[in-house]
Amino acid sequence: MSWISDFDKLKLTSKVIFLYFVCIIPFFFISIYLFKPEMINLIQGNPLINIHFYFLFATCFALSFSWFWMVYLVSELSMFFVNKIFLKSENIKTDRYGIEDLFILTFIYSIAYIILAIILNHYIFHRGFNFFVIGCSSFILFRLIWISFFYWRLKKII
Repeated sequence: MSWISDFDKLKLTSKVIFLYFVCIIPFFFISIYLFKPEMINLIQGNPLINIHFYFLFATCFALSFSWFWMVYLVSELSMFFVNKIFLKSENIKTDRYGIEDLFILTFIYSIAYIILAIILNHYIFHRGFNFFVIGCSSFILFRLIWISFFYWRLKKII
């Protein structure tokens, strides 16, 4: 399977991508509100005519865009390992789940992880925005380690 063919299987329309960004941008906006209040304080008066609001929105959009591609990367690698393991075994059928199911699950996990990172960073660790971004990005590292361990463990069993 090539990455482009798997991306085509996702059936990502412009409506789905728009809904993805509508779902994920508020979490990054909340994180900026909590961890960088000085950026929020720059917006004075009507936010639609303030350049700082557009800079803040562009920052949230850029973080969401990078998050989208990281979630896709984790989904793709998960599907690669699942196919590599399960295609060797005749007892397990892989046509029940596809890349779109893994993408949806990874997206849900990633939202839960962003919420957890916001709660931990704000209420327990009392760190700044940079620590939050590094903590959120560690989600990808955690998932890759987990996928690799799972692959290694199943490789021994099968």
